[in-house]
This record gives sequence, structure tokens and C-alpha cells, in this order.
Amino acid sequence: MADETCIYSNNMCDQPSNASTSNCNWDSVARFIIGVFRGDAARAGAAAIVQPLVDELCAKNPDFAAMWRESGVNDTCEGVRRLCHAEFREIGLKFSSFAVDGRADLAMLIYTPASDGDAVRIRAITAAHVG
Repeated sequence: MADETCIYSNNMCDQPSNASTSNCNWDSVARFIIGVFRGDAARAGAAAIVQPLVDELCAKNPDFAAMWRESGVNDTCEGVRRLCHAEFREIGLKFSSFAVDGRADLAMLIYTPASDGDAVRIRAITAAHVG
């Protein structure tokens, strides 16, 4: 559970920092991730196993605690995620989720540019960071 703890606690508790790329709409993304986490835990029959993590996150972050009390459940099927980049502005990424055969506890997420303009910005970011 340690790897999952890092993933979930990093995504659900951390508000955007001064990093050059972050979620444009942190509140809705965090609410969505918490709902996916709740659904994943329920489907895996792991509610009791994740409860210590939930208790820790609730104690550390009042925003997480409030969102957890909302009791929302989400699935990662598909959607659009918007990232804000200091230099390249907003970047939209469409995502789709796929089941991993034989592993009900895993899903594979595929991200693609939401528009031609997003693809151009992604190529520019990649070019700027590749030696």
C-alpha cells in the first residue's frame, strides 16, 4: 500500500505550488481524484485497509477532509484534464481509462491532446526540455 499512499497523498492533498505546471482547477480535480480513490477502494474491498490513510489525510488537510465527507464516488472512464503552464498557457488533455485484464485493482489511463493547439504546446514543451 506504500506506493498507493504516495500517489494518492501527493495528488489529493497537495495544492498547486509555484511549479510551472499545475491543474488549472485544483478543487474539481482533487474532488474527482478523491471520488475515484473512494470508488477504487470500494471495488477492491479495501475500505478498511485505506481508512488509516484517509484518517491521516483528513487530519493533515481540511480541504481533503471536507471533500471526503461529501462521499462522492467517481470512475476514471474519460474526460478532459486542464493543466496550466507558466510559459505555454493552458493545455487540455483528453483521457480515457481502460481495465487491465486480470487486475481489478489497476486501470490504464491514456492521455492525448484535447486540440491541435494543445498538441502544438505539448511539442513545444517537449522540445524545450529535451537536450
